[in-house]
Amino acid sequence: MDIKVKRFVVGRGRPVVEIVDSNNCIYSPLVSLYLTIKEEFSHNTLMRVAYELRFFLVWLNNNSINLVDRVKSGEFLNDREVARFAEDSKRRAGSEHYLTIPARPTEKYLSNVMHQLVRRETTVAPGVTNGRLRRAADYISFIHRELNRHVLPDCFAINLSRNLSLLETAHRREQYRGQSSIEHVEGKTISNEIMDKLFSIIHVNHPDNPFSESVRARNAIVVKLLVDTGIRRGALAKLKISDISFHGRVRKILIRRSRWDETDPRKNKPEHKTQDHFCYPSNETTLELKRYIEEYRPLVPGSECHEFVFVAEKNSRGTKGEPISVDTINYIFSRLSAVLGTRIYPHILRHCWNERFSDLGKESGLSPVEVDKYRKLLMGWSPTSEMPERYNKIRDVEKSQEIARLHQRDMMSGFKDEK
Repeated sequence: MDIKVKRFVVGRGRPVVEIVDSNNCIYSPLVSLYLTIKEEFSHNTLMRVAYELRFFLVWLNNNSINLVDRVKSGEFLNDREVARFAEDSKRRAGSEHYLTIPARPTEKYLSNVMHQLVRRETTVAPGVTNGRLRRAADYISFIHRELNRHVLPDCFAINLSRNLSLLETAHRREQYRGQSSIEHVEGKTISNEIMDKLFSIIHVNHPDNPFSESVRARNAIVVKLLVDTGIRRGALAKLKISDISFHGRVRKILIRRSRWDETDPRKNKPEHKTQDHFCYPSNETTLELKRYIEEYRPLVPGSECHEFVFVAEKNSRGTKGEPISVDTINYIFSRLSAVLGTRIYPHILRHCWNERFSDLGKESGLSPVEVDKYRKLLMGWSPTSEMPERYNKIRDVEKSQEIARLHQRDMMSGFKDEK
């Protein structure tokens, strides 16, 4: 049976994610209920959950295991089946372990076979395996709660506990596999030279600006806002005029975590997963943003129908005047990357912002605890977020490299003195 993840959109409503069969019918009411319960997640997270669950359902189907009957009877999965699923979770979805060789294979066919063999032997990243293992454990627990609500024998609880324990053990083992014995931490950033060149090129009158004149002002503000604030591309695409404060002592922008906006006409509505927070662009960028909103944006027909800041200025698929899509933001950076001769993308500017923030915090004499606290506020991360540890680790590695170089210099100087 063909099992697929399907995304349905009715009108301007919220997309519905389902797992369907080859006839595009709901695969199972229990599966549909499980995904409905997870709708509080962001859309991208929900899609990942659906694909992880699909992998488990396909595996059950291929191994002729009726999980519903197993749960009802209290059998669940046996130890051998859990071990087999844990092993299969490391492989690419849909990978095969056999080949059909024709009687007279051509050289091209054999070349393709060798390429496929390498691909089939390649395992997925540990994070993918972990997701599949967690999803299987969560789905088994969900079915048990839905089907076994009445008083059950102790053996049911024992078998369920054993299933979950085995999956958790496999999960921990996979986490260990994902951790190299010598961790290499490297910052993702853009050199000052590339950044200077980027700011030159996006100027509306620069001869190497790769965009048509009608969108140059908009695209320049898009880049500058991402550089200044470190916000995500989804937050940028969702930005509304009412979120911007042009007056008062401090110019600021409110980044909202609205989960679903019925006024958004886009088919693929951008989402933002961090908490509500303020960001503070530079005065220069704020003035350019104000000018874009007051002078350039009103010239685009259809822009008066909504208050999203950045609008499509070309009528691709009848979208002129509608809010720009995340794909448009990606396209802007792909064109700039071609001109710069190096790949840049929206999220790398978020990394640049955070690494620059670390340097400024150090120059200002802030303690690591204070830097983490302010970083979480400006990025919209929760107080318990571990994201700041990534940037702290980068600085720790750089410090260790600096100490190592000083040590090597002293050692070499001592060696020359002895000679």
